[in-house]
Amino acid sequence: MTMLWGNTQVLYDSTGHQFLSLSLDRWTTSAFRSKKGLWDVHDEVDLEFLGNSTEDFHTYTIIWNPQMILILVDGTPIRQMKNQLRNGIPFPLYQPMRLYASIWNADDWAMQGGRIKTDWSQASFKAFFRNYRANTCVPYKTAWICSQGSSDSSWFTQDLGEEGKQKLKDVDNKYKIYEYCTDSRSTEEKRLNQYK
Repeated sequence: MTMLWGNTQVLYDSTGHQFLSLSLDRWTTSAFRSKKGLWDVHDEVDLEFLGNSTEDFHTYTIIWNPQMILILVDGTPIRQMKNQLRNGIPFPLYQPMRLYASIWNADDWAMQGGRIKTDWSQASFKAFFRNYRANTCVPYKTAWICSQGSSDSSWFTQDLGEEGKQKLKDVDNKYKIYEYCTDSRSTEEKRLNQYK
C-alpha cells in the first residue's frame, strides 16, 4: 500500500497484525492506494459509504472479470456492473485495477443533497483496513494471463447465480436510496438534488 495524503497510518493490533488507519477531522482528509498496476488508462468504480459506523471489520470483495464487476460486503452482493460492451456501453475489460480508499467530508452534496451536515463534535472520524489481498489475472494485449501467484482463479469466470441475484435485489430494495447511472437529469441537477 502507498500512503497518499493526510493522517494515514500503519498500525499493529495486539497480535502483531498490521492494519491501516484513515482519519478525518475538520481540516484533514486521508487516503491510501494499492501499489500494483500501471495507470495510463483507467476507469473508476466509486462506492461511497455515507456515515456508517461499525463495531467490527467487514470483508469487502471486488470481483472484476470479463463478465462483470461485483462488489460484496461480508459475502453479500451489494452492486453489480455487467459487461455490456455488445450494447455499446464501455466496460473496463483490459485495464489494470487499483484500489483507492479515502475518508473525506462530502456533506455539501452527499448527505441528502447537503441537508445533513457533519457533526464535527464527534471528530475525528476513523476508518480501518486490514488483510488486503489481490488475486489477479494480468491483461496481455487482448487476452489474460491468470493464476500468477494464486492457486485459485475461479473468480475469473464467476457469475452471479440465482441466489446471488436475489440477494442483490434484496439489498437494493432495502438500502439503495439513489442510483446515479439511471438518473436522467443533468450532472449539476443530480449533484444538487440526488436525494429529493
